[in-house]
Amino acid sequence: GTSYVAGVVGICYGMIEGCVNEASIAASATSATYAGGVAGRLYGTATNCRNTGNVQAKNTVGGVAGGLSSDGLIVSATNTGSVGAETSNAGGLCGVAENNAEVRNSVNKGSVSGAYNIGGAVGAFSGKGTLDGLRNEGNVNAASTATTSSYGVGGLIGNSSAGGTVAGGVNLGAVSGSVQNTGGVVGYMTLAGAARACYNGGTVTGSASRDASAIGGVVGAVNNNQCAVSGSYNTGAVSHSGTYSAHIGPILGRYLPTGAPDAGKYTGNYYAEGSVSASVTVVVGTVVTEANREAVRTLLSGITDERVVLSMNGYPVPFILYDGPIATGDADSDTKVTLVDALLCARAVIGQATFTEAQMIATDMDRDEKLTLVDALAIARKIIMG
Repeated sequence: GTSYVAGVVGICYGMIEGCVNEASIAASATSATYAGGVAGRLYGTATNCRNTGNVQAKNTVGGVAGGLSSDGLIVSATNTGSVGAETSNAGGLCGVAENNAEVRNSVNKGSVSGAYNIGGAVGAFSGKGTLDGLRNEGNVNAASTATTSSYGVGGLIGNSSAGGTVAGGVNLGAVSGSVQNTGGVVGYMTLAGAARACYNGGTVTGSASRDASAIGGVVGAVNNNQCAVSGSYNTGAVSHSGTYSAHIGPILGRYLPTGAPDAGKYTGNYYAEGSVSASVTVVVGTVVTEANREAVRTLLSGITDERVVLSMNGYPVPFILYDGPIATGDADSDTKVTLVDALLCARAVIGQATFTEAQMIATDMDRDEKLTLVDALAIARKIIMG
């Protein structure tokens, strides 16, 4: 096909629920764009959908949706097929997420590749929406040797260009690229974008073909003083290959605005000792030690599971490694999200209930480190939308 090619529907303005695609999708025309395992371009909602087929097109390619348009929603989706773009905007879940689009509680396990703006979850995040509770296990690679300063590749997002937030995200896949910006979670971020409570455990390797590229364990580069990277952790090895110089860091690779980063926007970040194999230009984090390992446990408590233990500088910290999506909104800790949780959250907001720190983390749906009625409504919406 040419454009808007998918296993279920080419363009969707309504709701897709519980659909599965097992066929490979190939948009063969030289101008082919918007290809997805479930939907080519999604203006509505996709809930509990799964794709196992490989998806390939020129650009804007996703395991679930090629493009997620303004106010669109993907929730509880899984992709296991490989995703590839000849040029740009390939993501394990969607190629492009536009303004106010949301992707929540979804998993990618397939490899993702292309030239630039390539992400394990979303290739290009071009709006002020939210990506929450996403997980990538597939290897991610961007092969462009162009020297464009905003090109990126990331374990979850390749390029976040319009102030969106990624929260509670996990990357375990290897991230590599010859583009200018390579990150364990986000490759390139600008315009008040934010990464909060994210974890990278995959290797991050940059090999750009010009000087001053950026390679970071969580974010490759930020290019706006309103950006924020907080409450995040990296255990992946971060390295640079090639003959050109690079800015490299265990949390953030390069801070592009003039002056030092605002310390208040880069708090609570931790990394494993020895995770960087080159000189560090921007740290914005703290090495895990005996003294602060409990702080790291607290940081990860919203997405932990005692079944599997990672060693962080020799200190064991539990971390989730299960096959399903990461759950948020469970206020009463019964492993389910129901209206009881939404009501309990609302009671805590108005002072009729007192939450523990773990409950606060579990119900802070917009990851703004405050509990408000917005969070209670988000839990209710999660229940309604499945």
